Amino acid sequence: MGFFDKYKAENAGRKAYGLHVVGNRLYDQDKTAEAKAKHEQALKLYEEAIRGGCTKPSYVMAYGVLLLRFARFEEAKELFLKADSTPGITKAEKRQLRINFAICQWKLGQLDSAISNLKIAKAIRISRKCLRIVYQNIAFALAVKFLCLLLVALGAANMWAAIFADVGVMVLAVLNAIRALRE
Repeated sequence: MGFFDKYKAENAGRKAYGLHVVGNRLYDQDKTAEAKAKHEQALKLYEEAIRGGCTKPSYVMAYGVLLLRFARFEEAKELFLKADSTPGITKAEKRQLRINFAICQWKLGQLDSAISNLKIAKAIRISRKCLRIVYQNIAFALAVKFLCLLLVALGAANMWAAIFADVGVMVLAVLNAIRALRE
């Protein structure tokens, strides 16, 4: 596959994406016949783009969503599996892929697997939030400890101030960590 073929595939994906968006807007305006025609055109262009080697995650995911709309769940599931291993995919796109994949599983009657995938997606989101809070607590605690150490070394504060600051940092870290419970 040469450069020109790759360019043609990307161009077909871009055109398909544009038609897909127009079709969605027509659906929002209750123009279902026109919207369906635009989605069918987009579907053909997406198929051409994928056959041509288009791997842009946004186009692949949009194609999968359109397959869902046309009740082609097995094809969408395979497409989402393939897209999950695409290089350059962002965390947000990966999360959306997992959700779309779970929808495919649900529509194919694999409800337990779908629920499991959604739980995994939620667990990943919660774990990232917890890690972010842990890093905030560590950075804040170290900053306060170094500041107290500097003030004690310069004679601007005594040891009791350092102890009070340490206990205060611990209390603030616990209060900050409580944010993880909100979900």
